[in-house]
Amino acid sequence: MRPEGELRVTLALRDGRVAGCDIVSTRPDVARLLLQGRPCAEVLAALPRLFSICGASQAEAGRLALAAAQGQAVDAAATAAAVADETLRETAHRVLLDWPRVLAEAPAPQAIDAVRAARQPRPDAAAREGIAQAVFGMPAAACRALDNAGDFAQWLADAPTAAARFVGRASREAQAVQGEVPLLAGTMLAAGIEAWATRAEHDTAFIHAPLWQGSPAETGPLARLPQDPLLKALAAGGAPRLVLRLAARLRELALHLGGDAGSALASGALRIREDTGLGWVENARGLLVHLASVRDDRTMLYRVIAPTDWNFHPQGALARALHGRVATDAAQLERHARLVVDALDPCVACSVQITEARGA
Repeated sequence: MRPEGELRVTLALRDGRVAGCDIVSTRPDVARLLLQGRPCAEVLAALPRLFSICGASQAEAGRLALAAAQGQAVDAAATAAAVADETLRETAHRVLLDWPRVLAEAPAPQAIDAVRAARQPRPDAAAREGIAQAVFGMPAAACRALDNAGDFAQWLADAPTAAARFVGRASREAQAVQGEVPLLAGTMLAAGIEAWATRAEHDTAFIHAPLWQGSPAETGPLARLPQDPLLKALAAGGAPRLVLRLAARLRELALHLGGDAGSALASGALRIREDTGLGWVENARGLLVHLASVRDDRTMLYRVIAPTDWNFHPQGALARALHGRVATDAAQLERHARLVVDALDPCVACSVQITEARGA
């Protein structure tokens, strides 16, 4: 077992259709095990080291939560800059290295070079140009103009990049999904947050299978770009959510590359009561929430709800996307499931197994 845990997805086939989707997470409760009961300064120092993926946004969410618990102000600009740079790096890695592997392709040398350049602390103009060419096959300045359905379809047809082929495959394979889960952005958290935070404090199972207003929810670029012209046009044309979430990830990346870094990556802090605060950030994978109670400069309680907890809820976005899917070919179903998993972008490894459903 991996020390950071993993996701295990088991799909049960019956009569050429997915009859069951079982999602099991072995991710350890790092916050409770390693952060609870420690001085606040130690918690802040530990956060970026404990989380190898999205460490910057984990640190910022923790800083916001601890400040809120203690009634302190925070520097929102510093949070925005740190999370924007990290989101660019994480998204470039997923799109340029992981998406080709789902297509059974080796990442192109240009893509590898672009990801390497993106790993510098503050990706410069040259790094952004490299990412733009590797992902979109065009200059960074032109990526932002890819904001209508016609141009996007033309890009899918013409661009010689793995990203275009990945989205093109999703477009061909996507099937209608009944009852998609609601989209949740951090800016929606203020409503009913006290009751939600109380549940998160006292129900440890809730942390790994969170609900919002009684329902699983999907977070990520699609949830935080509700007014984007490309996404609205694609939705109006009947594009399935799988295509929409991939287009949203690319659209947000294009905005970053075009100089609009962090515009959708909101963050915030809420004081639940005198000693308890909540900090949240929108990062590459979606909504990250930290909840902390502080007494005498020491954390009495610490909870973390990651984007993976939202999107890979047992009845959440992944389960809804795969349950009921028509698939007579187990190998093709596994390939499609990997595509959906990568579209939702978990922060840990994810295995997919296909079985035959038992019983009638």
